[in-house]
Parts: sequence; C-alpha cells; structure tokens
Amino acid sequence: SDVCSSDLGFFDYHELLFMIHIMLIYGVAICITMLIRGKKRIGRQYSRILILAFILLFAAGAVDLARYYIYRDSDVAKFSRIGIALFIAVFAVYELRQLFDLTRKGMELEVMEKLAHTDGLTGLLNRNALEELEDQIKSQSEGSFVFVQLDINGLKGINDTFGHAAGDAHIMAAADIITESFMGSKVFRMGGDEFLIVIEGKDSPSVFEKGIKAMAALEEEYNKTVDEDKRLEIAYGFSEYDCSAHDPEEAERVADMRMYECKTKMKTAGANA
Repeated sequence: SDVCSSDLGFFDYHELLFMIHIMLIYGVAICITMLIRGKKRIGRQYSRILILAFILLFAAGAVDLARYYIYRDSDVAKFSRIGIALFIAVFAVYELRQLFDLTRKGMELEVMEKLAHTDGLTGLLNRNALEELEDQIKSQSEGSFVFVQLDINGLKGINDTFGHAAGDAHIMAAADIITESFMGSKVFRMGGDEFLIVIEGKDSPSVFEKGIKAMAALEEEYNKTVDEDKRLEIAYGFSEYDCSAHDPEEAERVADMRMYECKTKMKTAGANA
C-alpha cells in the first residue's frame, strides 16, 4: 500500500520516505558540524577520521536518494548498506587508535611515575617515594616499623683521589649490598652517600638484626675484591617506630643520630687500628 497510517492522519508512503531522507541528511550534517567544531577537543587527526566516516555514510545515502528519486529504484538502501559497513570500519579504526593512544599515554605516565620515585644512579627509591611512604604511615592507626639510616664512610676521599666515577661505583656497590641484605624491605637513597631502610612488621627488629649481619658479611666479601683505598664501610643506626606515635620523622632522626654515633666509633676504631 502507498498509504501509511499515523496518529496525525495518513501520509503517502513516498512523502513519508522523503521526510525520513531529509531527517537523515540533516542528522548527518549536524554530526559533521559538531565534529568540525569539536576537533580541538578530540584532536585534528581523529576528527578527520570521524568526518571521513560520516562523509562516506552521507555519500552512500546520497547515491541511494538519487537512485530513488531519479531512477525510482526499488532497492533504496543498496549503497547505504555499503556506506554503513564502511562507516563501521572507519569508526573501528578510530576506536583502535584511541585505544592505542590511551595505552601509550598510560605507559608514559607509568614511566614518568617510576622516574619520579627512582634514584637515577642506583635504581633505588628516592626522597619523593619516602615522603609518600611517610604520609601513608602517618595515616595508619596501627603497625610497627624499624627505620635504619646508613652512610658510606670515606666517600669524599675516594671522589678526591680516584674521581667521581669511582665514587659512583662505590655508591652502587653499597646500594647492591644494602638491597641484598634487606631483601623485601624498602630501601631509599636519600642523596650522596646516605641511605634509609624501612622495615615493616612485628618481626622488624629481628629482620634488622639479620640484615645487619648479612650486610657485614657482604661488605667483607666485597672488600676482598678491591684495593685497600677503596674498601667499603657502611655506618648505620636504627630506631623502632609504632604507628600510634604518628611521627615517623622523629624515628628517622633518632636513627640518624645513632648512625652518626656508629660512624664516630668506626673512625675511632680505624684510627686506633
């Protein structure tokens, strides 16, 4: 039948089809206009892809309209079906590129995050990472830790005598020994020849004792492989901390004070040797 019923009355089928065509053209034109105006927000390269997709869809529909009105072809959606397939394909490419960009940006952010929290020379955690850990510890209502401050003895003499490359090698050797000795704990390089270890858990005092023994053994093994002037000696001091105190910096200061006491004793023992 060439007549179609409606709540508003009766329309000729061809008139209704004409109105649908006009609405489709208007809708596609609006979409293209919105894409052109919004290209700064979504990016030029992506707006071009989407505009291309809509143009393909629009062109396919226009061909079908011409066939219908000029040639009165009964298949009024022959090219539109092809246009829709191309539209879906182009849109899929757009989505894949968006996904690729999101993945790439996520990886870049991950790398930047790692660089922001990692010491460039040793690969250990840095001060930024420590500050975040301190904030986390302050927010905890329970938990126990041991803070260990460490300092390399005689680094300035190695830098002055053998150069900063030798000094960097000395620092990296110390970092390796500390990391291996306190496996599972967080190790930070505070800068220069200073390090900090944060041991967490109820058994942290025993972990500290085992770590110090392991560090002494590894130091001894390392010193057998280098000249006397490049011997490695690490001073340390520790402090236990309970989260109810809400001031990890105070525990770090106590550990730092004890580390300097240890450093003085080592220098006195070396002078008397």
